Amino acid sequence: MNDPAQKAEIDNAAFESALQGIRDGVMTYKGDPLMPILVNEVNNRTVAYANLTAEEEGKLLSLSDANKKVIAGNDRRAKEEFL
Repeated sequence: MNDPAQKAEIDNAAFESALQGIRDGVMTYKGDPLMPILVNEVNNRTVAYANLTAEEEGKLLSLSDANKKVIAGNDRRAKEEFL
């Protein structure tokens, strides 16, 4: 995107992709030059989470004691402010 010529080319392709979506009545991002890059990045970042065990997933998604204390403190302050 630092190269003005490349930026203009990407902008034009994205614009044409948007026009195609308007013509079709649905945005599929067909021909969008950035979509494959974005999809690849998301896939690369999420592949590590695809094969988690139930225990690993639970541990990753659970709140720590410190998180619970922060939430309880915020709840208490919000209640006191409300009352």
